Amino acid sequence: MSFDETRFRRLALLSLIFKSAGSVVGRTKLQKIAYLANLCGWRALDFKYHNYGPYSQALFAEMENLQTIGWIKEEAFGTTRDGDVLYKYSFAPEQKARRDNLIAKFADLRPENQKLVRNTNELVEGLAVKNSEELEIMATLIYLRQENPSLTDDQLIDLALPLKPYYNRRQFKDGMIVFRMMKHYMPESVQARHR
Repeated sequence: MSFDETRFRRLALLSLIFKSAGSVVGRTKLQKIAYLANLCGWRALDFKYHNYGPYSQALFAEMENLQTIGWIKEEAFGTTRDGDVLYKYSFAPEQKARRDNLIAKFADLRPENQKLVRNTNELVEGLAVKNSEELEIMATLIYLRQENPSLTDDQLIDLALPLKPYYNRRQFKDGMIVFRMMKHYMPESVQARHR
C-alpha cells in the first residue's frame, strides 16, 4: 500500500478545520473556509469556480467518505432562506483523538508544517465567525484576484458584481477585508498573485 500524501494533507486540513471551528453550519461555508485555508499552503484540494464561488469536488467527496466511516457527523440544522436544508458538520466525538493525532502527525512530518498548522488554525478561527454570505464574497474576491492579479480593487468588484447580482457593491467592499486577513497566512508564492 503506497502513501497518498495529497489525501493525508486533505485529511489533516479537514481535521484542523473542524478542530479550529468546532462545527461548520452549511456546505457553502465549509467549502469557502476550506478554500481560504487551503491557500495557506496546503495544496490539498483543487477548486473551480461554481455557483457560490470556489468549489472543490474532492472536498465534497471526502466529506461524504468521512461521514460514511463515521468521522464526520452531518445533522440537519434548519433551512436556508431559499427553503433548502441547512446541514451542520462536526467531528464525531469518539473520533476527536484520531483527529488530533492526524494533525500532530502532519505537523511533525516536516518542520514547516508546524507553522502551516498554527497559521491555518488562526485563520480558520477568524473565518468561522463569518456567515456563509460573507465567506462567499470573500472567497470569490480572492479567486478572481488570483485569476486577474492586475485588477484594481474597484475593477475586481466590477468583475464580481455580475457573478453575484444578489450582493451589492458595499458588501463586496466590506469583503475586501479578506486580503488583509489572508496576508499573514498565505505563502509568498501565493501572495505574489495578490495586490
